[in-house]
Amino acid sequence: MAGKVVHPLPYNLRLNSDKSGDRARILVPTVHPQGDQRVLRCVQAALNAGFAVTVIWLGDRPAALSSSRFTELVLPSPGSTRQRLMRVLDVVRAAWHVDAAAWHIHDFYLLPFARRWAVKSGRSFVYDQHEFYDLYYQSRMPGILRSTGLVARLVNAFQLRMVADVGVANVVHPAMASLYEQREIRVSVTPNLPLVDPEVVRGLPSWTDRSNQVIHIYGRSKGIAWYGLMGYGITHNDS
Repeated sequence: MAGKVVHPLPYNLRLNSDKSGDRARILVPTVHPQGDQRVLRCVQAALNAGFAVTVIWLGDRPAALSSSRFTELVLPSPGSTRQRLMRVLDVVRAAWHVDAAAWHIHDFYLLPFARRWAVKSGRSFVYDQHEFYDLYYQSRMPGILRSTGLVARLVNAFQLRMVADVGVANVVHPAMASLYEQREIRVSVTPNLPLVDPEVVRGLPSWTDRSNQVIHIYGRSKGIAWYGLMGYGITHNDS
């Protein structure tokens, strides 16, 4: 029997069934724009693994009709970077009202809120790191601060502190993964674009596979919900 397809956006989200039952729900709160392709890839992977998903993001189009497996809350698009930062609080306020098994965040700014939620709820979150934030913020510093590397080290220390013990990481490039591996934080690599360096791509699924599904797995280990290889035939694993 063909799965039901919902079309909340031009990107087609596919459902194996429109019957929800008692499915764990993944919450994706983000200040990324409605229809962001990486966010949707993660949503599709969660749906493929049998989860229900709620997305909170920013946009101007009306929210799609709700499904038992997929719902979205669309907050107004910001008109400036400052407004986007203010939207973080709006997204977080909405997120508190969703009963979720785990959060999957895509924003550096949401880290302290995700950690607070995880500590309070006893659950966990995935930090999807899209950028080299250490290099980005370092490059925006004036003269001597830019040359010392201090800001980059502080940014990395902050990311590690927020994720440690209550979260896991999903990153867009293998070079980002070592930051988490050194602290023994669970991390998976799901590139957005084809990689050409043979040392980088060794051991990763083909680009064709990576372009169609995100690498994650859901399970529990020591009370923490993990992701890793979800979408490659692995669903709930509570061992």
